[in-house]
Parts: sequence; structure tokens; C-alpha cells
Amino acid sequence: MIRTLAAITAALLALAARAQETQPAPPPLAPPANAPPPASAPPAPTAQPVPAPPQAEPGVPGADVKPKASTPNVVRIGKKATVSLGGRFWGGYERVSATGATAGAASDVTQRNRVTNFASYLRFAADLDLGAGFKGFAQLETQFALDGVTAHSPFDSGRNTGVGLKSPLGQLMVGRWDSPYKRSTSRLDPQDITGIGSYQNILGQITSAADTSDNYFDARLGNGVQYWTPTFYGLSAKVGYVGNESRTATLNPHVLSAAATYEGPIYLSVAWEERKDCIGVDSQAAAQCGGSLLGGPGKDRALRAGAGFSLDVTHTELGVVFERIDAKNDAGLELRRDAYFIGLTQGLGGDQHQLLASFGLAQDAKGNALASNKDTGAYYYTAGYQFYPAKDFNLYAFYTTIVNDRNAAYRFASKGFSVKNGANPEGISVGARFLF
Repeated sequence: MIRTLAAITAALLALAARAQETQPAPPPLAPPANAPPPASAPPAPTAQPVPAPPQAEPGVPGADVKPKASTPNVVRIGKKATVSLGGRFWGGYERVSATGATAGAASDVTQRNRVTNFASYLRFAADLDLGAGFKGFAQLETQFALDGVTAHSPFDSGRNTGVGLKSPLGQLMVGRWDSPYKRSTSRLDPQDITGIGSYQNILGQITSAADTSDNYFDARLGNGVQYWTPTFYGLSAKVGYVGNESRTATLNPHVLSAAATYEGPIYLSVAWEERKDCIGVDSQAAAQCGGSLLGGPGKDRALRAGAGFSLDVTHTELGVVFERIDAKNDAGLELRRDAYFIGLTQGLGGDQHQLLASFGLAQDAKGNALASNKDTGAYYYTAGYQFYPAKDFNLYAFYTTIVNDRNAAYRFASKGFSVKNGANPEGISVGARFLF
């Protein structure tokens, strides 16, 4: 910790010194009108240009896809290493509730007001040029609270944190990082897969038992290793693996996640994830691998495909996603669910003022795991507005709701609360986001 703080302090001092050096000198005083011309002097030597600090590469791990933020402050330490500091402050004021539960009003969530922190974080990243196109890199991304909730203490490595090697052959790293499955379509959600209006209200979730639903497949993979290929004519792929550190006499848990994407005139992605004896919420660290979704040994699989495009002329962004979750355990239980999503961001004469709209639909489940598959579907929609006075700062307001069938319990996956079958979560959110 002392070394980390010392390095941060040195980086900030270097940045301050550089800023002081680059301050423009005051203009010279003009000579009096009757002053004699100055004596000739030998020409001053030509100053050599000072090299600028290297800029962060596009696609640095953990960088936000939207909005397009400015490059983080980068400081050179030594001859080759660079350290960057970035982050996000994101908070909002909300009114939320969930009414209409099948069991009656006693099972509803009454209306309440709250201040919510949407994954505000600090990011420290470092690159070291090893020559011949190779770079070592490391990142610490830690979440902090804007709303007074202290579940995330500084330097808890709760977000994308790892160390690895970049090369012309791709990137290899170990640590805790967004799964390839999660990253494959995150850019298609106008809500940046964060907050009560995101597509995680449907995608990644499945009603697996009475009054039970949660997001299982938009996760960070802890205790894992990932490989990302170089981009070749717009094509790239990512693979992630979580080992079986928590193996027991009856469970042999591991996770395999993979995604392939194409980025050109349009964006295309397909992703697949398999979890053997290892289901959990937003974390697949060893301690959280406690069996399959339907209990005991088993395999849970998910397939997701997405497409999106942007029209600069009309300031329009459109994304669509399909997802299938298929859960099976060794006892013969099976559960399958299909879901669909469409999201729209529409600029009003430019990108400074934007309208946001999203819609997601989960169909009724199939299989023999539930007492009845009837009325186990749900849909949600979000509508809102955001304003960018600067590209790194925006204000927003939106309304969102999930409409559950009688035997479904889909809930706000991000900053949500448990709901009973048939209850319909809804909320209004007003807030601000600042990237640096």
C-alpha cells in the first residue's frame, strides 16, 4: 500500500511539474519609442522539442465504451513505463417500487426514495514498453460509494483488475475481468448496462424458482485468465476461463466464456458461456462456485448474438440482441428461456441532446424444472433523455418498468431489490455522470 501511494504521489508531482513547465511566458515589455536599436547578438541555439507523454491505446482493458471520454491523464515514469489515472463518478436520485404481486399487496415493495451510486470507480493503469511490440500492463480498478454505502472500500479490486502481456499476437492476462460474454453486447445498451434502466432487467436473468430471478451471465470472472486476439479486418475474439480451485468430492466447478465480434460499418457479435457447477451473481471467484443454477452438479449455458449500427447523419444508434439460457443439472432438471432486446439512442440535431429508448422481452420458460412454465415471462421498457454539456459529463432523467407475468420475478439487475412473483418494479431516475 505504501509503495502504491508513493507511486501515485510521484505521478501526480510529475504531472504538476509538467503543467508548470508548459505555462506560456509573459510577453516582453515594449521599448520606448525613442530608444536606440538593440545591439546585435549571436543567434540563440534552436530548442529541441520535448517528447510528449504517450497516449493511452484505443481499447485499453476496462475502458468505457460509451460515452466517448477523453484520454486519461498519462504520466511517464522512468524511460518506458507510463501510469494513467481515470475513473467515473455516477450518482442519481430515484423513486422506486414494485406493485401487483400475485400473492397480494403484502408482497409488494412500497414506494421509496433513494440516492444511488452507479458503480463509481477509480482506475490506476500502467504500461511498460518491453520492445519488439511487447508491453507489460497492470490495472487496479476499485469501486467507491457516492451514496454512503461502504460495501466497496478503496483498493478492494472489485472491478476490472489484473496483470498481463500485450503483443502483436494478442493480449493475455490474469485477474478479475468482465467476461467476454458480458462485453460482447454491452455497447448496444443505451444505459451502458448500468442502473435500473439497463437491458440486464431481462438479459442474463432467468426465473429459476418461485419468487427467484437474478442476473447470472453478465459477470466479471474472478480467479480467471483471458486471451484477446488482435483485430484483423475488424474481426476479433476473446476467451476467458475460470479454474476449478474450489473442487470438492461432488463438484468440479469451472467457467468458459468466449466471444467473437466484427466492427465495421455495422457491429456484430456472438458469445457463448458454459458454467460447470458454478453459478453466481457478478462474480465467479472460487468461493462463489457452489453448484449449478438448478442445484447440485450440472451445466448452465448461455448464447447471445447482437448487432448494431450508427448513422452519423441522423445521430442515430440502434442495437438488437437475442439470448438463450439453457440450464441442466445431473438430476435431470432442465430450464430454457429465450429473450430479445432493442435499444435506440437518438440525437436531437447532434449528440449533445439525446433521447433514449429500450425494450426487452423474456418468453415463458421451457423444461421440467418449474411446476408450471405458464406465465413465466416478462417485458421491460425504458424511456429517457440525456444532455452532454461536455463530452465527459452528462445529466439524465428516465423512467423504467418491468412487467412480470403471474409466475415471473424479473427484477432490476443493477441496484435492484428482490421482488415476488407478479410484482412489477418501476422507477424514475435523475442524475449525473462524470468521466475523467
